[in-house]
Amino acid sequence: MFLHYLCVYNDAYTTYFYVFLTLLAAAPSRLNLEVDQALVFFESNFLRNGQAGAIMEHLINKGVKLSPTDMLSNISEEALVRFHVGLERGQLQVELYAPKTEDFQTPHDRDECYVITRGSGQFSMGDQIVDFKAGDFLFVPAGMEHKFSNFGDQMETWVIFYGPIGGDKPQG
Repeated sequence: MFLHYLCVYNDAYTTYFYVFLTLLAAAPSRLNLEVDQALVFFESNFLRNGQAGAIMEHLINKGVKLSPTDMLSNISEEALVRFHVGLERGQLQVELYAPKTEDFQTPHDRDECYVITRGSGQFSMGDQIVDFKAGDFLFVPAGMEHKFSNFGDQMETWVIFYGPIGGDKPQG
C-alpha cells in the first residue's frame, strides 16, 4: 500500500501526488499499475488534463483523520528523532512524536502543544518539571527549553505547532 493516510501539504504538486497515491491505494486492482507506471499515469491523467485543480479544491474542503497507529508506521526505527508530520495547513502542523528512551529535541520557533497518547514520565519546560501520562496536554511557548525524560520506550504524543514564528503573544 502506497499511503496509509491522507496528508495535506502546501506544495500543490505534492498534494496532487498524495491524492493520487491515496486513490491508487484504495483501488490498486482496478488501476493495475506498477510503481513506475503510477507516476506516468498520475502525470497524464491528473496534471495534464486539469483534473488536479478539481481534486485539490475537493481536498481543501474536507476534514482529515490521523491515527497514531498509521502515523507510527511511517517512523523509522533507526531515526534519532522519531516523528512523522501528518498535516500541514497554513500555520498549523500536526505530528506524531515517539522517542525511544531519550528525547533529542531542541527549542522550536513556534508555539507547541503535546497531547500524550501513550506512556508516562516527566517533562521539563523552562525551570518547571511536571509528571505526565496518557491523556495529558502540555503547552510550550516558542523558544522555551523543553524535554521529555524517564519515559522508557513506549511513549507517543501528538505534537501540534501553530501560529507565527516567535509564537503568539499572550493577551491581556
